[in-house]
Amino acid sequence: MEITKLKKLLIDQKAKWTIPAKAQIETTAQLKARYGVGDKTSPSATPISKNALKRNTSAKITPWTSVKKNLIKTVEKTNPLPASWDWRNVDGKNWITPARNQGGCGSCVAFATIAALEAHMRISTATHNLNIDLSEAALFFLNNCRCAIGWTRPAALEFLMAEGACPEECFPYTDRDTAAKLIKGSKNIVKISGFDSSTDANQMKRWLCENGPIVTGFTVYNDFFTFFRSGSGVYNRIVDPSNTAAGGHAVLVIGYNDSRRSWICKNSWGTNSAHPDGCFEIAYGQCGIDSRMQFPQGVVNITTRDELYYIPKNLSVKNEGVTGWLLTDGRSRMRFFDNEEDAKNGLKVAKRHTYQCFVGRDNTAANRKDFITEYWIGTSGLPAETLTKTDKISYNPKKTYVIKNGSSWAIRELLSNNQEHYMHTCRNMADALALLVEVQNNSKLCFIGRSNKRANRKDYIMNYYEK
Repeated sequence: MEITKLKKLLIDQKAKWTIPAKAQIETTAQLKARYGVGDKTSPSATPISKNALKRNTSAKITPWTSVKKNLIKTVEKTNPLPASWDWRNVDGKNWITPARNQGGCGSCVAFATIAALEAHMRISTATHNLNIDLSEAALFFLNNCRCAIGWTRPAALEFLMAEGACPEECFPYTDRDTAAKLIKGSKNIVKISGFDSSTDANQMKRWLCENGPIVTGFTVYNDFFTFFRSGSGVYNRIVDPSNTAAGGHAVLVIGYNDSRRSWICKNSWGTNSAHPDGCFEIAYGQCGIDSRMQFPQGVVNITTRDELYYIPKNLSVKNEGVTGWLLTDGRSRMRFFDNEEDAKNGLKVAKRHTYQCFVGRDNTAANRKDFITEYWIGTSGLPAETLTKTDKISYNPKKTYVIKNGSSWAIRELLSNNQEHYMHTCRNMADALALLVEVQNNSKLCFIGRSNKRANRKDYIMNYYEK
């Protein structure tokens, strides 16, 4: 929309926002290239809630507060709702993570939902300055989304229930279609237990006050690009034939103001002089902003590693006949071997370490043994003893990564001839990232017992890593 015409329309229609006289002038085409949209309309069969907590919508409002570093609910209850709320200033602190920039890619759904997770992690731990930066790229591209197409909010929330979100360093963001590879391992991810939604503005406000920011979408018209780039005030759409719709856009709702009749939102278009923290206000009812909002629930940090401590000097092997040779620390039955030679080699490896570790033991698959990976960490200080028989496969840890492979996740190494070395298969993203930490800390994948002929030979193979 031409800037001179827009300024006149703002005056004629008594808009709630203005453009400074010296505002930087950019064409609508330039602004569209700078600011991506991509909130798609959900199919009619899409669930509006999943595993949602029951809410007593008639109970008194319990606004959230923190006291010192302990998360509590205030005993002071109120009816009606507070006249305003803003998570940038609750208990005098800002609970919102810094604004990100999606660029020209239509990945706004990923940015809005990740922003919700980051804020809820700060709120749930009562740590307003918690250093957390989750990967929007992983959420978007691991789901085969494309910049020109976008995504739906319920689909993003369902993925966060099933798989979760990983740190930014696992998959750094670029605003163009990118191969879906997780390039760095992580011991922790963030998941949600469920989500709810509502079309009731009072319930939206209640959720904001009692729990935290929520996710929504609205139709972006051409004038909104100029508003975010240069305008100030509360956005409402200018009525004019040239002010056409550019697409749907997802944002994080962080508050509201009844006196200004506005929702306060965190955008994903970076910052500028007009909106220095990347947040803006939009009038109630404008452009479908409050037609339905999504509420993430049960945001938690997930650790999948299972580390069992033992004392190396207590280790021994015992012959249990047809069952095999048992490695034990006198307390736990740690590992079976097919023969005495394998058992002695396994004992020598175990004595170097202090923890027997597993990834994947919590999965519920019928073939769960296929997805359990065992390895050994910690340093006992004892010298490494020569093994009579071992199977070592060297790899380049800098070339390892995780990809989604159907319903499972694969750790692979990119070889010099652009072929791939298949290293491990994991049940979910959390397991794959936890195991990738160990893969990237070493350079040799080693096995003891792969030559045995037992029908259940997997139970008798010991694997470990070496530098």
